[in-house]
Amino acid sequence: MSRYRYEPDTGLIFWAEGTQKAGQQTLKSVNTRGYLHGRFNGEFKMAHWVAWYLYHGHWPKGIDHINGNIKDNRIENLREAGPSTNNKNTALRKDNKSGQAGVYQSPTGSWKTKIIVDGVVEYLGTYQNLDDAIDARIEAQLKYNFSPRHGVSQ
Repeated sequence: MSRYRYEPDTGLIFWAEGTQKAGQQTLKSVNTRGYLHGRFNGEFKMAHWVAWYLYHGHWPKGIDHINGNIKDNRIENLREAGPSTNNKNTALRKDNKSGQAGVYQSPTGSWKTKIIVDGVVEYLGTYQNLDDAIDARIEAQLKYNFSPRHGVSQ
């Protein structure tokens, strides 16, 4: 009998009946990156990993939050995914200055653009106009099947 109960529709994890804390939510602490985590069978684990384990019965190789909300651990929002798939679904970094992932300004004032696919950096060019650089990056995202929410502000 598991000591934990996962609700796939809410994404929440509770202590199961028969435990000292039955009915209380667990794995609800937030780490420095914003993920829910806590102790699971005596070890610190990420809540989305535990949710996957409790629902599917096995530990995933990696997990992606489909909608980008890292606190949304509903099973419909979790998919088993490696680093490459996960990278294609990341939000825009908070320190981004161009408004588009993979587009940055060089010291000379021109705009450079790149994309990382399967761990390999592909430089897409240097542009005098920001809009041209953004267009090049968006075209590459489509070519490599990036998620439509990739590079979108949270």
